[in-house]
Amino acid sequence: MSYRIYRPIEGISINGKECICGDDGEVKLFDSIDLAKAWLKEQDPTIDVDAEDLMDANGLDIEEAVMSERELIDLVVKSITIWAQEEVDANPENNIDLDLRRQEMAEEFIEFLSEEMTYGTV
Repeated sequence: MSYRIYRPIEGISINGKECICGDDGEVKLFDSIDLAKAWLKEQDPTIDVDAEDLMDANGLDIEEAVMSERELIDLVVKSITIWAQEEVDANPENNIDLDLRRQEMAEEFIEFLSEEMTYGTV
């Protein structure tokens, strides 16, 4: 389980969330709430990380990091690309077309999801 630090955009909760990011621009994740609080305190010692309600006291909060749909799609696309490349590299004698194999794998994945959702297992 991972955690992220966020605040509502412009301080308005219905506007969505903006998260603390690392130098690489990716959302900074922590292995525990305590590690997130320690990082916050290190960045700004005036933040009351022990407040009962971090949002009320500091305008930010810590939550379990859950993948957005976009992040999940990106992960699936990257994974399919890697798997297809590995298959092409492992079987050079088969002259596998990388783009075609990626497309086939994506279709197989979509079919798998459709079947799983039909049976209520996803």
